Amino acid sequence: MGKKGFPLLETEEVEVAWRILPAAFDDNTSHYHKRGVEIMIVASGSYKVRVNGEDLELIKSDFIVVYPETHLKSISAEEGTELIVIKAPSLENDKFYT
Repeated sequence: MGKKGFPLLETEEVEVAWRILPAAFDDNTSHYHKRGVEIMIVASGSYKVRVNGEDLELIKSDFIVVYPETHLKSISAEEGTELIVIKAPSLENDKFYT
């Protein structure tokens, strides 16, 4: 966030992102974090995600807490879905692809 032009949304303690998701995801790989915890909140629309091999469909106001070593893979989203992501702590190089 700081490196992306929003320095007030990133500290060493926390990152906050507001994302508008694409309907389809090009990336077929999952990822995980070794130390960071993420909270993903659906602000509008719907979002399908695979969490440790289990497919979930999240709709407006649903959220998940993603702990370290949890494998995530975005599957699809309703066009224009808005997702709020909060990550703590804010760590560089803490995203690993599988």
